[in-house]
Amino acid sequence: MKWLPEGMSIPPMLQDFTVYTGPSMEAVRAAYAAKQSAWCGFDRALGRTAACHASISPYGTTAVAVVKPKGWFGDGGAEAAPCTLRREATFSIYRFLASLLGSYLFWNAPTLASNTAFRLTGGTLGFMALSSAVLLFILYRQALV
Repeated sequence: MKWLPEGMSIPPMLQDFTVYTGPSMEAVRAAYAAKQSAWCGFDRALGRTAACHASISPYGTTAVAVVKPKGWFGDGGAEAAPCTLRREATFSIYRFLASLLGSYLFWNAPTLASNTAFRLTGGTLGFMALSSAVLLFILYRQALV
């Protein structure tokens, strides 16, 4: 059931660490070499918690590496520290509400398609979203140059 997203939780055993995930250890090593770490959530990004809560696939195996960053005086990954990983499946109210909204729109599609106000509003919002995406893409490309 997609209302229960799979995830993992790593409590903070180290002061600072980075998490890499992949379907195999080779993929994790490639992600480490490319510095493509796993997203640990907004709470960790904003500094509210040191714990990492990352999403993982419920359909296959997932390899996980927890790496201490390199410091001033050498390789940070050389030190070993205990680390625990907890796999969790929590109910997501946002996914449930999105599925209810999608079901409502699907069942009422014939009525909504004949409603002029809905068509104009949907078209306007679609145009605004697409133009915002194009603008962000252009600004992002200019920032890289």
